[in-house]
Amino acid sequence: MTRIFSMSVSLFIALIFLLGFQTTFTSCTKTTTHYDTVTVTKTDTTVKTDTVALSDTAVTAQLLSASPWELQYTRMVSGDSIIYYTRGGAYNENFDAELITFNSNLTGTFVDPTGTSHSFTWSWSNSTNTQITLIITTGIPIQPTETVVWDNLRFKNDSLLFDQYDSLGTLNQQGECVMIPLSTL
Repeated sequence: MTRIFSMSVSLFIALIFLLGFQTTFTSCTKTTTHYDTVTVTKTDTTVKTDTVALSDTAVTAQLLSASPWELQYTRMVSGDSIIYYTRGGAYNENFDAELITFNSNLTGTFVDPTGTSHSFTWSWSNSTNTQITLIITTGIPIQPTETVVWDNLRFKNDSLLFDQYDSLGTLNQQGECVMIPLSTL
């Protein structure tokens, strides 16, 4: 029995040794992970070009005097107030009555938003016909005339487009305007 027991103990120790050896030395395999790299090149195909000079019609005295002009759109700063108007649309000041008529002899008539008619003289302020100076008779004794400058004047899509600068007394105004030929609806 001692021999069986000693063999059992020897066998038991050998098993423990083998199990300990097995868990102590394990084999490792190295795995390499490859990542694919994707390069994205973004190409902007939109090219912004300014074609104002190519598509605008030159403004002439004949063009200005061909029809009375009514205000289609304006957005301006008048003193400390912002004024906006779109004919048939939104506005905080009504310019429906405003109308301007140019004569080829450098005179004209301006009907203000209240419907009051004023005479004016006008002249080209530069040789490219992109700026006009209007001297409007106001009817106000303190300041009998008002000087209005239309700058960056151009004719496009049957409309006059310009920046307007003027002052009346201490009230200065600056805005962008679009005028269209008087509609005959």
